[in-house]
Amino acid sequence: MFTTFFLMTLVSILLLPACIWLYALADVLINEFHNFGVKLIWLVLLCSFPPIATIFYYLIGRSQRITFHRAGKPVMLVILLVPVIAITAIYMLYIGDSAPYREVIPNTITI
Repeated sequence: MFTTFFLMTLVSILLLPACIWLYALADVLINEFHNFGVKLIWLVLLCSFPPIATIFYYLIGRSQRITFHRAGKPVMLVILLVPVIAITAIYMLYIGDSAPYREVIPNTITI
């Protein structure tokens, strides 16, 4: 039960915000803005302060775009596969039946 809670916490705190940040970064790189300075400012903000800048970009920055290109299927595929691959890797390393880090309690006391 603890491991399931750990996985859900890991995904909700680390992986999903990272995927949303990657999508915002791809959105800034693909689309055109009023001038190059605005695009450069969003890139610097997204790379310097990822959590806060991502929220501000979705609230303010998306309305400053001139073109509205979607990030595309490859970016969405990577964003969706990152949490799935991470969960699978963590499960195989720590939770699976053949996990190398699983503690084995020996049967030394018999009555």
